[in-house]
Amino acid sequence: MIRKNPDHRDPEAIRRSLATCSRMLAVIDAHLAGSGGYMCGDTFTLVDIPTGLSIHRLRSLQEHPPLSNISRYYERLCERPGFRQYGRDGEP
Repeated sequence: MIRKNPDHRDPEAIRRSLATCSRMLAVIDAHLAGSGGYMCGDTFTLVDIPTGLSIHRLRSLQEHPPLSNISRYYERLCERPGFRQYGRDGEP
């Protein structure tokens, strides 16, 4: 993780932030286990856009927990042409 601003380099604050993020991801992972594939069921909805973008951003961190439902969800989102083009920053 790169932090250029000295005000954002506190190792303890970073550790707390990553721990909080991991807990939130675990909640999403548990939700996806019984949701039908997307956040609101078996159909892609508006809520999947910010959720998918957030997960994409978090996957770029060096430290992220391996959560199988989120991994499958992210793969499902990546099957969508719009998400591949805009949600993944044009990455393959």
